[in-house]
Amino acid sequence: MTAYSDPLVQEWQGFRAEWEDEARDMVKRWREGWPAESSASRSRPALRPRKPDAPAKSTPTAGMTCTSTPGSMRYEWRGDVSSPEIETLHASGFGHAITGYDWRSRLERYSLGWVCAYDCEGLAGFVNVPWDGGTHAFILDTVVAARASRQGVGTRLVAVAASEARDAGCEWLHVDFEDHLAAFYLDSCGFRPTPAGLIRLR
Repeated sequence: MTAYSDPLVQEWQGFRAEWEDEARDMVKRWREGWPAESSASRSRPALRPRKPDAPAKSTPTAGMTCTSTPGSMRYEWRGDVSSPEIETLHASGFGHAITGYDWRSRLERYSLGWVCAYDCEGLAGFVNVPWDGGTHAFILDTVVAARASRQGVGTRLVAVAASEARDAGCEWLHVDFEDHLAAFYLDSCGFRPTPAGLIRLR
């Protein structure tokens, strides 16, 4: 897990986790022409053992005044976040009911990593970065708590995701979005428009 402080992303703290070294080695071997591996063997290494999911933490310490500001936000790559914390934030941001969705299993199975933004109340922003096990990574589920909106948190989440994907050996970072988010992704985050296709399966 790597911690970041706003406004500037700090350098890596300590030694990189073992999965990053293995990911780079995999990409190197892939480029050198080793036989293609199965999707199971190409998935990122499993996380180290962690404590079971705890209930979402969203209430500040009694008597504490909590105000989200750009300078107080802390960013972590592959933060130790629980499924209830992500689900509570996601439900608030995307307007759906809170469920018991197992976010951790999804992240551990499909994602290169994820970025968490924290303020004094807890999780204030999140973005998921799944990948193909090689050169392509994707931005999904970008969400920022209402209390932290309009502070550049979403932009910083994507910036950290792009930096980490680049460090892991990825060459391309993809995103798709609805029309009203074009200014955010194209102007604020630096994506460029490109032709793409989509098939609705359900």
